[in-house]
Amino acid sequence: MKYLCQWCERLADAARFRVDGAELVLTCTKCGAETRARPAEASTELVAVIAADPAEPAPPPPAPAPAAAPEAPVTPLSARVVPIHAVPPPTFGGDDPFAVPEGRCPKCVAPRQPDALACNQCGLVFDNFVAGEHRSSPELEVVWKELVARWDDLAAHDRALASAAARGELAVMGRLYRIRLARQPRDPIAARGRDEVLRLASSTTPFLGPHQASAKDGTESAQRSLMVVAAAMVGMSLLFLGWLMFFNNG
Repeated sequence: MKYLCQWCERLADAARFRVDGAELVLTCTKCGAETRARPAEASTELVAVIAADPAEPAPPPPAPAPAAAPEAPVTPLSARVVPIHAVPPPTFGGDDPFAVPEGRCPKCVAPRQPDALACNQCGLVFDNFVAGEHRSSPELEVVWKELVARWDDLAAHDRALASAAARGELAVMGRLYRIRLARQPRDPIAARGRDEVLRLASSTTPFLGPHQASAKDGTESAQRSLMVVAAAMVGMSLLFLGWLMFFNNG
């Protein structure tokens, strides 16, 4: 490290130095003169001299201190917790899971106009409604009560839907899901069950009940028998016509 001597104006090695109070005293190795500087002044002069010395490259200027990043606002824990199912409590209908809420059609559970005599959705005349015709079977009532007790168990819903499809009770199952949606409009599980009922209802024979399947099989068997008899009669008619033509020609 070198500095500029104030007396001989030459670059001298800063090999001989001492501290005198608050001053730094440098002794020139070429002329022997002393150069005095306070610590702040000495550091500035030495840096300037080193930068001017071609033999010794100047050190890079100190990097500016990085600006402190603004602190992110702290979000309360309660605002960061998002529930999986934001389902409100039942608004009407009581605790009976089979009861249709007020203001709904008792058959299809569609919204009911206060002064309407019939349902705009299914055409039911309200005075002609018979509650016993839309009751669930005892088996389905037991299954539905179990589902209500553990509503978030999707596997249990799938098993209940498959069982209802096998017994031919998909329509009743769909009505129960609509009752649940009427009481809790934002229930995603009830919406899923309603959509699954529609999907299964639009499927083919694997979801028919045992009595429906046997009736369909019997109908198809009778149709095949009629087709065989008709084909036999047509064949006999053709043979008879051919025999008459042969007899007349002969």
